[in-house]
Amino acid sequence: MALFVAFCVVDAVYLESIARLNSYPRSVGSALLILLALLYFYKVFNDMDKLFLEHDPMFLLSAGIVIYYAGTATVFSFLNEVMAHSYEDARMLVNITILLTISFNLLLMVVMRKAPAK
Repeated sequence: MALFVAFCVVDAVYLESIARLNSYPRSVGSALLILLALLYFYKVFNDMDKLFLEHDPMFLLSAGIVIYYAGTATVFSFLNEVMAHSYEDARMLVNITILLTISFNLLLMVVMRKAPAK
């Protein structure tokens, strides 16, 4: 965690200016979350103690994390360059991000409904 925060500070000071979108930290953070979700998939597929994975809230959450963060990391990694070239193309990328965010939030609602109450 501290290493990631240090990377964000280095990015803001040396790599990308404060005026630009912080695409490097977003990509690295997304990669870390995707890695954690893939590690969960590895654990689930090795144990295979769950018969119906579509009923497991953690599996649905991990699948949503992989899809959402893979999509937004791709968008954010190219957004600075696309904005320098064409605002119309940048608007299309932002619309993709909005669609991914809405879809991820809907999936979070489903996951919270499927999670067992304590």
